[in-house]
Amino acid sequence: MAAREPALAQKAGGARAVPGALDVLQPRRRAIVIMHELEGLSLPAIASLLGVSVMTVRWHLSMGRRDLKRLLTPQFGEIT
Repeated sequence: MAAREPALAQKAGGARAVPGALDVLQPRRRAIVIMHELEGLSLPAIASLLGVSVMTVRWHLSMGRRDLKRLLTPQFGEIT
């Protein structure tokens, strides 16, 4: 993973569960979540790279986080 490893990935099994959950996301959501959360890109930078508005990036990031929470909660419990 990238330099700033999410706390979730540090839990037992997280190294396998998180990439598996990312694979389930819609391609654009997955790309935005990875660019922002793992690669550390800003929302305007992602918007510029993808040719979409910052609001679109925010929406996909929010929905991606919601989807990840739904996918990972059964394995890890409530994620905050």
